Amino acid sequence: MLAVVVFLIYIAHCSADPVLWGSRIVGTPEGPSPPMYFRHNGRASIYVWLKDKVFRAVNINNGQCYVDSEVWGGPCQMDERSANITLSDVSKQKALLVESKSSLVSTTYFVPNCTFQKPQKDEVDLKTLFPLSRFLRGQSHVELKFAARVASNESRVFFLTNGMITCTWQGSTLQGPSPPPCRNLTRDTQSDLSLFVVNITRDSNEESSTFEWATGKGGVVITVDWMQGGE
Repeated sequence: MLAVVVFLIYIAHCSADPVLWGSRIVGTPEGPSPPMYFRHNGRASIYVWLKDKVFRAVNINNGQCYVDSEVWGGPCQMDERSANITLSDVSKQKALLVESKSSLVSTTYFVPNCTFQKPQKDEVDLKTLFPLSRFLRGQSHVELKFAARVASNESRVFFLTNGMITCTWQGSTLQGPSPPPCRNLTRDTQSDLSLFVVNITRDSNEESSTFEWATGKGGVVITVDWMQGGE
């Protein structure tokens, strides 16, 4: 079991080839995070999602990360194209979010030992979405599977492509005029999850794509890198 955990942590954030720059699962159970590299387009904002469901901005000053006035990690650095972040304590937040141009561009979730928990009502299912970054050099298609525990017919679910809303659901029912591949969610009664499986075709000019799956209780971004290969 330990060997499996180590392997999962390795592929989540330790491989040197390809370079991991987007969404990820960090399986480190305690202590500081590994150094995390992120790419973004233009000015970016970084947030931590705390365990009490509160979001706080991460500010970088003199090579350190701050949340409010508290040192939250280091070394930390950010410019107009990228950020390098190391957090002091992985247990202090549920997730790290990178936002650019008012769109969520990457999500990092902290899951001790990569032991995924069953989602609560109206939460996304991380286990179904893992891994959160895909490296598909030489390919032009990918199948992505999304899942959430949709609690009622009033629950809202969203699918976004490169920051733009593509599909919206209320409960499992598709809302409004929506283009393919939008359709009603499929209910898996055994897992109590609502599923959306989508086949993505690469735009010939795209080097990378982001796909966000969101509910009223948070979202997850899958990063697809069309230029790098590997795991």
